[in-house]
Formats: sequence, C-alpha cells, structure tokens
Amino acid sequence: MNKTTPPKKTELSNVPNELKGANLSQILQHSAIALNALETGMTLTESFVNLPKELRSAVQSFTFTTLRHKARLLHVIYEFITKEPEIEVENLLLVAASVLLPDSPNKYNSHTLVNEAVNAATLSTKTQYAKGLINAVLRRCVENPNLFIGPVRDDVEYFQQWWVKRLKKAHPKDWLNILDTNLHEPGFYLRVNTTKITRREYLDLLENQAIETIEIPKVYLKLAPQAIRLAHSIQVQQLPGYDQGYFSIQDLGAQFAAHLLPLKKDLRVLDACSAPGGKTTHLLELTQLDLTSLELDPSRILRVQENLSRLDLASNVIQGDACDLKSWWNGQYFDAVLADVPCSASGIVRRHPDILELRRDEDFQQLSITQKKILGNLWEVLKPGGFLLYVTCSVFPEEGENQCQWLMRTYSDIVRLDCLGQLLPNQWHDGFFYGLFQKK
Repeated sequence: MNKTTPPKKTELSNVPNELKGANLSQILQHSAIALNALETGMTLTESFVNLPKELRSAVQSFTFTTLRHKARLLHVIYEFITKEPEIEVENLLLVAASVLLPDSPNKYNSHTLVNEAVNAATLSTKTQYAKGLINAVLRRCVENPNLFIGPVRDDVEYFQQWWVKRLKKAHPKDWLNILDTNLHEPGFYLRVNTTKITRREYLDLLENQAIETIEIPKVYLKLAPQAIRLAHSIQVQQLPGYDQGYFSIQDLGAQFAAHLLPLKKDLRVLDACSAPGGKTTHLLELTQLDLTSLELDPSRILRVQENLSRLDLASNVIQGDACDLKSWWNGQYFDAVLADVPCSASGIVRRHPDILELRRDEDFQQLSITQKKILGNLWEVLKPGGFLLYVTCSVFPEEGENQCQWLMRTYSDIVRLDCLGQLLPNQWHDGFFYGLFQKK
C-alpha cells in the first residue's frame, strides 16, 4: 500500500473515532519518535505538544498502550529477533506490535498494519534500512497471536529490573498484582463541584446525554462522595457543564485527600506543591477557607489559576519553594497543611506510563531528602493544634511509612492520627500514601 493512501473504511471498523482519517504510517512514526525522546528525558506530554493537532489523540493512544504493555511486547518481538536492533527500530516495532494486543484500543487490519509499519520505517533514515526486519517480525507476530496472551509473571524479565526488585521488596505478596494492574487503563473519574450542582443532579445530566457511568463501591464513595466514574473516556469539553465549572477530572484515590484533612470554615490552610490544583479546588469546594496554594513552577501556577477560574473559586496562589521557607513564608502560621510532596509517582504508572522510562533507581535518595526538607518546613509553619496531611502518589515505604516514622522521631510536639496509610493501585484507584498528624 502506498504510504499516502489511507486504510480502507472496512479496515477501520474498530478504530476509535479520533483515529479515523489519520494516516497510520504517520501515527506509527510519531509514536515511535515520542518513545525515542524518552531516552533524552522528554516526557510524553512534552512530545505531544509538538505534534499536529489531528495526530495527538492517536499518538497518545498508541504510546500509552505500548508502554503499559512494553514487557509483553518486548517478549514477543524478541521471539523473532536474534540481534538487538537500534532503539529507533525497536520502538517502531513495539508501537506496531501493540496493535495486535487482544485488548488494544487501536484496531487495524493486520495486512494494513504490516504495510503501514514498513511505510513508517521509510520516513526516517534511522529506520529505513530495517524495512525487511520490520516486515518479517510483524508478519510472524500476526501469525502467532497466542504470544500476546499470558500472565504477567511470564514477562517479569522484560520489565525494568530496578522496578521489579523494589516492588518485590516492598510488597512481596502484591508485587505481581501491581504489575498486572498497571497493564490496564485507569478509571475515568469526575469530581462534582458541589458549590454549583449536586452529584445526583450531575448524574441526571449525564444520563440525559446517554453518557454511561459505573457504580462506585460504597466503601470508596464514603471517602470520595463527589466522585463519578464514567464507563468510557471522553473529551472533557464534551461533558455537560465543563465551561460552567460543574466538575473536575481527578482520580478516585486523589479525591480522598480533602476529606481526610480536618477542616472548619475560615481556617487558614496551606496546600503545598499545589499544581495542577486538583486538591486546592477540592478543599475550596468543601469548605470556605483562607487558602494559600504554593507552587514552585510558574507554568504550573498558571494551571492552578485556570482551574480556580473555571470552577469560580479563589485561593491565594503564590510562587515559592517548599524547601526554602524564606522564598515565600511571611511568618503567619497555618491551621492545616496539605503536603502533597514530590515523589517517584510509582502509584500512577498506568496513568502516566512514561514514568518507568524516565525514573531511575538512584532518584529515590534525592527524593527522600527533598521530602524530609519539605515536611520539616511545613511542620514549622503549622500552628499548635493544627493538622498536617502527608500525601504521595507512591507505592514505596521510603516515600510513605518511612517518612512518617522519621517525622515521629524528629519532632516531640507531634501526634500521629489514624489515616489510610498505603493504598496500592487497584481497579478503582491509583496508588497513594496518606498520613495524618497533629501538632501538640
């Protein structure tokens, strides 16, 4: 098939609407380029910014699927490769092979896939020499669909080994479940802005537009009573009330935070490391507060302000480094502090699958130092009797329980209160750690 010829309509029956009309060879090429860029430290989000608008949704779908299933895909393609190819060739093969996964959201006729993958190889000097290899390997993949099926245990050697080693040590009974959970797309959750509309009223709006939802178990709904889970992902602008600020997008587990921090009207509260503003806006939706939102990155401050504006909420948003009190603190103490600190993001790998490509084992030492520095500073700005909620989206004790133990050893004016502790990712929520403390 000529590379400028789009796939036939009959071959696109299972392709998501946003992919229809997009040239498959271009999607494969740009997806592989985005994976190549991970080697330089560029995130997928940063790569997507430079893409033509008409390709972004497709490339995101292909790259996310590839990275979630990378271990299995490596396992499959190396059944037919004896010598490791250049990374550009390997990534193009992985992206193309991802279409053959049984639960891939990107379905194409196998003949079209092979032809367009070869065409994609011709679009770069770094891959055009491997057209024959790509053609041969993909044809073998098509002929052996059973290779794409099997338990995650069979693919362990193809995961990043520092990741497997850490998971085994931290969660000897659950590490395989974590690996398996991360193969699946996360749930798509809304958080209803109850200053504007009730959850029941918003569910009625969704039903009127035939937007299907999934019932959330009561045990989780008690912790996140504004949450709604959609059955399928959808462009947020297509949901009712987006411009009116009726809802935000936020994982179910992240919605627990605002309910765990004891709050009363008009308390002086700090949301440290606040971008993109999900927890800031949730706090304000629940209670009228004198809230300060602290963020270091100016571009991320803009995100906080945009979210506040859309939801018709107000916070004192300031730029400053939580590691450096002098850069932002005016000497006024806070009644409560939400400390959602920088971490490995190991609990949200399925939501941001490039994390495992960008993170390194040696990062944990510096992250631990940063977390302690921030916690120490935030404890200093807390009033006696005040509460501090420590939050990470991590599954590792170095960033959760160990830091709580460090706080208890370091400060004599501290009481640890009952809280959720470590939450591992499951079919309902991402991985988080929650620890709650009160200052004597």
